[in-house]
This record gives sequence, C-alpha cells and structure tokens, in this order.
Amino acid sequence: WGRRWNYLVHSGLKNGAYKPVRKFTSSAMAGSFAAFIASGLLHEWLIVMIFEPARLGGDPNQRSFSIRNGGSLVFFLWQAMGIVVEGMIKDSKASHLFSKSLPRVIKSLVVVALGIPFAHYFEEPYVQSNFFQEGMIGLVTIVKR
Repeated sequence: WGRRWNYLVHSGLKNGAYKPVRKFTSSAMAGSFAAFIASGLLHEWLIVMIFEPARLGGDPNQRSFSIRNGGSLVFFLWQAMGIVVEGMIKDSKASHLFSKSLPRVIKSLVVVALGIPFAHYFEEPYVQSNFFQEGMIGLVTIVKR
C-alpha cells in the first residue's frame, strides 16, 4: 500500500520509523505500529501547518471553525491496530479461507469498511475548513453538479 500511495512517504516511514524500531525490538509488528504512529504524527503536523494561521503569523480570526488536534493520530492508531490484529490471525484457518475464497473486490470492501468507524477523525479538519471547496483550484477533482 505504501509503495503505491506515495513512495517518498513510504521510504521515509520505512527508514525513519519501521526499520529502527524493528531492529531495536526484533519485531516487524512493532515496526509497523511505529510507522503508523509516525504517519499519524506527520498528518497532525500537516493539519496544524495548514489550518492554524495564528501559529504561522496569520490572523486567527480568519478561521471559522476550531481544530480538534489528535484526530489523525487516532485514525492511524486504528489502522495500526488493524495491522496488529491481521498479524496475529494471518496464519489461522479462517484467515486462509478468507484470503483464498473471497474475490479481491470483496476483500477490498472489507478493508475500507474497517476504516470507516474512525475515518471522520481524519477528514474532519478538511471538511470543516471547506478545504475541498477552496482547494479545487489546485486539485483535480470530479464533482457532481
């Protein structure tokens, strides 16, 4: 997933979080968990840099919403827990049955469905700030009119 999504971020998280923690703990699972935590912290930093103009010397009255910090970290911790659970059950009969018998599209839908309970934590600052409305100028978007 990481290699397909963003090579720069993937390599930074792999070399900066996963490998050092795996070397220190001898645990791939601990390394994966560290990479997800690092990703959550990176996203928290990005949200502060994008949405908190007062910290950048801008006008704090410009913002019409309040940021609740920690949402991205919670979202990525949820993802990390999923990786831990997957690692714990990957050798079970149920896991083998699931991976062999279900079509790829169903497995993908299950993965997406497992992310839904905490997705709002990740998306909240972007939605509240009208980021998608105002950011359409610089982003390729498809919208239904």
